[in-house]
Amino acid sequence: MKSQNLLIVTQKMDKNDPILGFFHGWVEEFSKNVEKLNVICLEKGSPREMSQGDNFAEGEIISQGSYNLPKNVQVFSLGKEQNKSKLKYIWNFYKYIFKLRKEYDAVFVHMNQEYVLLAGIFWKILGKKVMLWRNHQNGSWLTNIAVDMSDVVFCTSPSSYTFKFKKTKLMPTGINVEKFMLENEPTRVSGSILSMGRISSVKKIDVLVRALLHLDSKGFEFKVDIVGDRDPKEPQYYDLVKELAELLVKKGKIQFKDSVPNTKTPQEYFSHELFINLTSSGSLDKTIFSAMISGDLVLVCNTFFIGVLPEQFIFKDGDVYDLSSKIKAILEMDNFKKRKVIEEMKKYVMEKHSVSVTIKMIMNTI
Repeated sequence: MKSQNLLIVTQKMDKNDPILGFFHGWVEEFSKNVEKLNVICLEKGSPREMSQGDNFAEGEIISQGSYNLPKNVQVFSLGKEQNKSKLKYIWNFYKYIFKLRKEYDAVFVHMNQEYVLLAGIFWKILGKKVMLWRNHQNGSWLTNIAVDMSDVVFCTSPSSYTFKFKKTKLMPTGINVEKFMLENEPTRVSGSILSMGRISSVKKIDVLVRALLHLDSKGFEFKVDIVGDRDPKEPQYYDLVKELAELLVKKGKIQFKDSVPNTKTPQEYFSHELFINLTSSGSLDKTIFSAMISGDLVLVCNTFFIGVLPEQFIFKDGDVYDLSSKIKAILEMDNFKKRKVIEEMKKYVMEKHSVSVTIKMIMNTI
């Protein structure tokens, strides 16, 4: 296994990024399974010194930007952090894959099919094995071509567009469980609810607010933190949600908070009792599994979790009243039942969805 050299192509290398910071842990895990690892990313973090809080053995880590990676890892940016043009991105991409061609045996493209479309033929000529991770529900003829140019495709959900292809393998979500092993856990506030992620229409935060308004009208007590930034693609949605929640904000029942660095997300999960995710079936939101391993109760509408979660932890997609009734039922559940569900969910994530399990499955396909 260690004799393999790997090239990874991804969006961003920045351990603090609220959305993509998780991939730093993936690269660390990949590095344990290869002799040499090169990473090409569209963007990387700003230069900084390694902090005293970084949990790595002395002499083992190269510190560059907001990522700390083992010595067998090199990171090459296409230049988005320097505001390079798209033509420059493409030029740099071709420059790196050619320059490094003798330093990798296989390629793992994470999330962006465009890189397979740009370089698939080049990699085939050189005999490089191409692995594409793509988990979007929608696809096109370009996706079909990218799949055809790949040797193997990975996705986490049967609802993914790529699941239908014979070369596709269904995968775990790849949660860095060690990140959620806190020495000093924050106090978990009883009756507290957390929503985490960019505030966009696909996340359906308006449905959550409407359910909370219904509970408030019945005199039910709760405290909700909605953590996430405005989606720049639809800024008006954030304004809609804030306006809808105005009464509950005034009552102190809802608080909107900016996104937090990926490295700080465990503190958010650990300080809440219930995590709610309203994303429809079709993809698997990593925040759900992060909440599980953190000891949160989770409430979802994704049909993937039928048979994984007890029935009372799955609500009807978009149904305000079903959501509100299940929030109330979960928060009023006796502590023994809560602890039992929490322990089962932690075990499930550890055994089925850890990053170590995920990376080993990927490496076994090379």
